[in-house]
Amino acid sequence: MSPNQPMLFSYKRVFFSHNYPINHFQQMLVESVELWLASKGIECLTVKSTHQSVSSAITEIRSRIQISDAVLAMALPKSSETCGESPVTTPWVHMEAAMALQAVKPLALIKDRRLPLNGVFDQVATKIPVLEIDTNISQAEFLVFLEKLSFYTA
Repeated sequence: MSPNQPMLFSYKRVFFSHNYPINHFQQMLVESVELWLASKGIECLTVKSTHQSVSSAITEIRSRIQISDAVLAMALPKSSETCGESPVTTPWVHMEAAMALQAVKPLALIKDRRLPLNGVFDQVATKIPVLEIDTNISQAEFLVFLEKLSFYTA
């Protein structure tokens, strides 16, 4: 992977991959990303419905990624579930980020610092920088943090 950092503001649509928020803090992070993208004039695409088959969900996700200019994937703990000592995120975030790589879409990755570096979020394997957030970040700090995003392409 090599850095290819086209200006975020040249994107018209960004597919935003994230797990379903499980608490107020995660809801604030998701809403902050959506508001931040809107403030830049960028349409935020996502798939929120979980009331469909896996096959139709994958088809819808792939379709939305195809029409997006870039993908932003944010991994957050999905519950109090852990793997050893570490919390886990939903596999959907990994799959959607992998679909972005497959479609050769610019990709930015954000993850909760407590999550392990694995899957698409393994910087050693993918060479994609992962911005990590702390669980005590304020909304104002998070909005400043978002300005550091860089999108990478294969």
